[in-house]
Amino acid sequence: MAVDTCFTTSFKSSPILLSLKRFYNRPRPQVLAKKLGLDLTFFPLKTAETPSYPSGHSTQGRLAAKLIADEVPFEHKRNILDIGTRIGHSRQIAGAHYQSDTEFGHKLGDEFYRLATTSKEPELKLED
Repeated sequence: MAVDTCFTTSFKSSPILLSLKRFYNRPRPQVLAKKLGLDLTFFPLKTAETPSYPSGHSTQGRLAAKLIADEVPFEHKRNILDIGTRIGHSRQIAGAHYQSDTEFGHKLGDEFYRLATTSKEPELKLED
């Protein structure tokens, strides 16, 4: 698998992510904090304009890391996978996501990876 496959797979997952974000329509932490009159420190991000759940960065980070880890020497796999996980967590630190956004994003990334590397049908149900 080359970088092209990683890019194509991530690109194909984007419409699914956007559909899920629109379905759940969870407000970002800073939006909810403002409505509740809470003072929340967050980093202004241009990539935080869609609903919060699930985290697209967590999904794409996990997916890309797993696809790349398949191609690197064994001694680098753990670091690549760790970077994929940290992408999602960094969005929580920035105040753009809740922990559950990141957790669901990781599950989606795992499922997209499974689908990209097998010919099986999806196992992750909307209820999950």
